[in-house]
Amino acid sequence: MQLEWKHQFEFAGLYAAIEKGYYKAVGLDVQLKEYHASVNIVKDVMAEKSDFGMASSSLILDKLRGEDVVLVASYFKQNVLVLITQKNIKKIQQLKGKKIMALPYELKHTSLGIMLEQNGLKTRDYTLVKDDFGVDKFVTKKVDAMSAFITSQPYLLDKAGIEYNIINPAKFGLFSYDLKLFTSQKFRNKNPQLVENFVKATNEGWAYAFAHKREIVNLIYNKYSQKKSKDALMYEAIETQRLFKTNIFAIGAIVPELIYLNAQIYAKSEFSGTKIDLLKLIDSYTDKPLMQEVKPRFYSVKLTKKEKEYLKNKVVKFCIDPAWMPFEALRDNHAVGMSADYFKIIKKNLNMTMKLIPTDSWSQSLEYARERKCDIITLAMKTPKRSKYLNFTSAYLSIPLVVITKPNVSFIADFSTLTKKETLAIPKDYAYTEFLKKKYPNLKLVFVKNIKDGLEKVRKGKVFGYIGSLATTGYMLQKNYIGELKIAGKFNKKWNLSIGIRNDDRTLLHILEKGILSVTPNEKKDILNRWIAVNYEKEKDYKLVFEVTGIAFFIIFIIVFWNRKLSKLNQNLRVAKEKSEELHQEKSNFLANMSHEIRTPMNSILGTAYLLKETTLNETQKKYIKKIENATNNLLQLINDILDLSKLEAKKAKLSQENFSLLEIFDALNNMYNQKLYEKN
Repeated sequence: MQLEWKHQFEFAGLYAAIEKGYYKAVGLDVQLKEYHASVNIVKDVMAEKSDFGMASSSLILDKLRGEDVVLVASYFKQNVLVLITQKNIKKIQQLKGKKIMALPYELKHTSLGIMLEQNGLKTRDYTLVKDDFGVDKFVTKKVDAMSAFITSQPYLLDKAGIEYNIINPAKFGLFSYDLKLFTSQKFRNKNPQLVENFVKATNEGWAYAFAHKREIVNLIYNKYSQKKSKDALMYEAIETQRLFKTNIFAIGAIVPELIYLNAQIYAKSEFSGTKIDLLKLIDSYTDKPLMQEVKPRFYSVKLTKKEKEYLKNKVVKFCIDPAWMPFEALRDNHAVGMSADYFKIIKKNLNMTMKLIPTDSWSQSLEYARERKCDIITLAMKTPKRSKYLNFTSAYLSIPLVVITKPNVSFIADFSTLTKKETLAIPKDYAYTEFLKKKYPNLKLVFVKNIKDGLEKVRKGKVFGYIGSLATTGYMLQKNYIGELKIAGKFNKKWNLSIGIRNDDRTLLHILEKGILSVTPNEKKDILNRWIAVNYEKEKDYKLVFEVTGIAFFIIFIIVFWNRKLSKLNQNLRVAKEKSEELHQEKSNFLANMSHEIRTPMNSILGTAYLLKETTLNETQKKYIKKIENATNNLLQLINDILDLSKLEAKKAKLSQENFSLLEIFDALNNMYNQKLYEKN
């Protein structure tokens, strides 16, 4: 087996399969060959010097060039190769005239090179510095950017306290799925059962490695290589499992759709103008009979003996944000909210004892964490400042960041246009304060105690807006501020929330990382539904529009309520004709008020829908947004019809002729009734 690189956690499944006897159980004796510069992995396998090889996403390029390779397993399901730049370089165009440290191959035949080229950066526009596979040249600013594996170099830079930016090709629609296990078609045809056994045993090794990270880290360090520290290997282990996306894909699963995306990228860059049947190529590239699905073993937690002993004698003290619903809050000295629901599952799965340490504010919770009065903070975002006293698990919640204003404020497309006059409130010690100050130095930020304090200041006109997460602000708007406040803009960044653990307790970090992985996708969905108004239909994801949908249902209720009240008023008019004139005036006033009260939140809905349309959406999500806009416009038309009825009764109505589209009417009817028709078959 020819490895793609030096010994590290990137090949943990292979080490585990050897050490735990998975290969031996199917009659295989496996030798691992570490990478060195003179090796061409594909040529090595084609020449039968190796039976199997591990390659990057560019393996599909070798197939396009005619090499008879066959893919038998695919592991990374997300880009791992990225470009790390100095903190002042945020756009690719800023690399013009700069020094980039990378392998020549990476900037010619991987998604990095394609990304640079598609953004107008030619090889003559930058200086290529030979890659020494370290970070010293970047730290000392001898280079402006470097290619990096997201599982490795960020750890070294974070440890050194170096600020940096990551430019990921995925943000430009360039996806690479690395760590591909392959062999030659010749070897596959001669040894079908051997290949199947090898893949199955390797996948079982990966399942074991993820469930026993610390054990495999020690194995790598003690037996294979000490080039990385144990902490660096553990960082790589956590990031590797995240990139495997084990909560979505079976380990090693070959996903034709992902391969097709890869093939398209390379075909366009290397074979532009040449007609290639990609689907036919993928059929011969993938080993379909070997798409074995090893069920993820991470929902049942496997703790080491040391970890079990630790938990037996440990009461984990935890702090929360006492006023951050629906994420978390303090109620009668008990934690409630989404994080509390997560920890009910985690506590049960880990058999862990926990004790809440009440605090008065988020700032006090952080202070308690610094002073070690709390072992963990249940929900926090990683920042350089907090990393001085906390370690962080992988994120288990990711929420967009928005700004809330009064309804009369125009939508904010670019936050750099705001001036110092437009004060924005944000709770003290929130992680995004650091990001906002760097990204938008023009913003004038003031600190408030919590979300309620901030929204009240916006409502009373004391500040221009409030910055918070979509989930928490949406929860508060629906509960307390319908028609008074609205979402006026959305930042590009998201709030990635993890568990923060005191950094002098590595054992607890590893235990809680396993605890997060033990929460199943269905349990996550149930928690989301419980705290946020989301409707799921046939397993589709409505998270992007839960805010709009909740408000829309509320408005429909208002209209039904007021229509019933209107009917009652009409009945009273018929019974008491002598008071008709007086009642008619009352009804007119009522209609005017109703129109005003309903139009305000509906304008917010239309505005929010417009904001969502400006984000990256798939076709299904665009259809949902279109339906929301149509429904809202229908409600506005209903109000106009009611007002027209009032004008008719007062003999003030005027008829007008206008062109209209019959197709649009049919489309509106279809949107209203197609779901009901579908449900009734």
